[in-house]
Amino acid sequence: ISFKLQEEERERKDNYVPDVSAVDINSISVHQSTKDMLDAIGFGDIEALQVSSDPLPKTFGYRNARRI
Repeated sequence: ISFKLQEEERERKDNYVPDVSAVDINSISVHQSTKDMLDAIGFGDIEALQVSSDPLPKTFGYRNARRI
């Protein structure tokens, strides 16, 4: 019974479709150096790309991440 319940739970998770896609974004905020790199490889014309004035990297909620 346990294997059957685990398999049903796995299938339920595999079939989950979120209401809003995580990759559906209106703007992408990047640092100027990242924009320069994208320009160098031919991806600088991405419409949603916006240069951010924040020079410090984001930690994205990691507890022990340090900001340099």
